[in-house]
Amino acid sequence: MQFDFAVIRPQLRYKLLSSTVTPRPIAWVSTLNSDGQQPNAAPFSLFNVFGEDPPVVAFAILSRSLDDRKDTGNNIRQHGEFVVNLTVRIISIG
Repeated sequence: MQFDFAVIRPQLRYKLLSSTVTPRPIAWVSTLNSDGQQPNAAPFSLFNVFGEDPPVVAFAILSRSLDDRKDTGNNIRQHGEFVVNLTVRIISIG
């Protein structure tokens, strides 16, 4: 199926484009805070799976600025570890 975006109304263009990325899955990345005592979990919608052998999941930590980085990135840089928690939807057929 092909759509000619030059002739489609903007509202329909938006609906077609947004339907390709929704529902957007969320990965919860968990870390420990700077003193290693308190857990921190943050949602990330900018993530994807890049392979299965070896298994590779990547996510993007977008800092607000160089001077205002997000806690998740700071925690990972300090401790060198994190956990990516994914939601799996199981569909039953039949």
